[in-house]
Amino acid sequence: GAGAMGNSCSIPSVVVTLCRTLLALACAPLSCAAGAFTLLFSAPARIWVLAKEGDIKAWHAVILMALSFGLSLPIGGLVGVVFGLLTAMYGRNAPEEPFSTKPANYSRHAIPPEREVEAEKMKADNEFAFTFETTTFTDASDPARAVTTHAHVVKPKNLDSVKGVIVVQHGLHCHAGAPRTLKVALHMAKEGYIVYCPDAIGHGRSCGSWAVVESFEAIAQNLASVFGEIARRHQGKPLFLQGESMGGMLVLYSPFFMDSLALDRLDGIIAVCPALMVADDAGDPILEEFIRLWPMPMLKGLFPKFPATPGPRGNIFSSDEALNKAAQASVDADPLEYCGDTKFLTAMTFADNLLKERNRRAFIDKLETMDKPLLLMHGTDDKCVDVRCSREFYKGSKSSDKRILEFEGKSHVLLSENEETRAKFLSGMTDFADDLVQKKTEFAH
Repeated sequence: GAGAMGNSCSIPSVVVTLCRTLLALACAPLSCAAGAFTLLFSAPARIWVLAKEGDIKAWHAVILMALSFGLSLPIGGLVGVVFGLLTAMYGRNAPEEPFSTKPANYSRHAIPPEREVEAEKMKADNEFAFTFETTTFTDASDPARAVTTHAHVVKPKNLDSVKGVIVVQHGLHCHAGAPRTLKVALHMAKEGYIVYCPDAIGHGRSCGSWAVVESFEAIAQNLASVFGEIARRHQGKPLFLQGESMGGMLVLYSPFFMDSLALDRLDGIIAVCPALMVADDAGDPILEEFIRLWPMPMLKGLFPKFPATPGPRGNIFSSDEALNKAAQASVDADPLEYCGDTKFLTAMTFADNLLKERNRRAFIDKLETMDKPLLLMHGTDDKCVDVRCSREFYKGSKSSDKRILEFEGKSHVLLSENEETRAKFLSGMTDFADDLVQKKTEFAH
């Protein structure tokens, strides 16, 4: 009942949240018992794994095991009730904004384009030279869960001189219609490319809970599906992938999910400050380790939308105060840019893949095997994703045509920097694509 209510009613979100919370309190004895018995079994299992992997000494493990048997029931019972309350507020079917007076069925999809003031003005100022369209892609490969992806398309008015097609993938919490995504698309369209900017699942106007990244596989698979459809729509044209931050990681990962026809059509990859390493912003390591005593799939399913960690806010833009302020103001004014704390499921997805060095290394080793022309771009003062990971990737990549362009003293979002940096960043991407288009044309002749 509460799940359905969270999804489809027009009662204020705060009222639905209150009802769900009261229901959770009524079920507190069950939550208490479930929490106690879950921790009784999961804590020793976690301690055993840590000991086996060499993260803790054997005698530490023995002491911790003894403590876990004594403390699991009372602590697990108490935490079980807390988890029940968090599920009421931030569960899968909870309202998107649990404490707002907006209807419980309200979502970002209801936001009219007119509210995207800066982006709409950019389109109006450039409509004499470019065509702005939106399109959707439906991936029904999993019949149980069809995925609808929304995308912005920017085309030069003169289609006769089109050099190729570039798919631009935004980063975490951003979206395809954001002013900074649009700036990249406009530059590429001006240089003679048709540009597709898809909203990742859980972002912009695509499906999925807002700012929730369930798995890298799911969003990479979705980008691969979108790319395949774009390849079918544009036969004979050179095709490129460009992505920034999480998008930079996705353009490196998605080719592994492409069918052979789509993969053959991919002519080059541009990865900007790709998220191949992340800073640990979870705060308290003891709290983080306590959370890991519980079965992770269970927690991810219970309260995926819980705003868990501060995330990258405040450290992604230029270190120049005025430029930083302007970039932050643009983000704050954009109703489709998620500006809250990183949600629990998203934080765990990034932590599992990129914070555990063993997992990160296995992931990077896989990505490095892709032999496609590659351009890596990174600011050396990036406080969100360390430039070392791009250097490491460049060194290890099996690509027979790889280049790296570093921006000395610059931040994670290169478009938030001064005019000279922005121009170098934008022209660097289209110079790379132009070079590959020219080589392809010469080879064909």
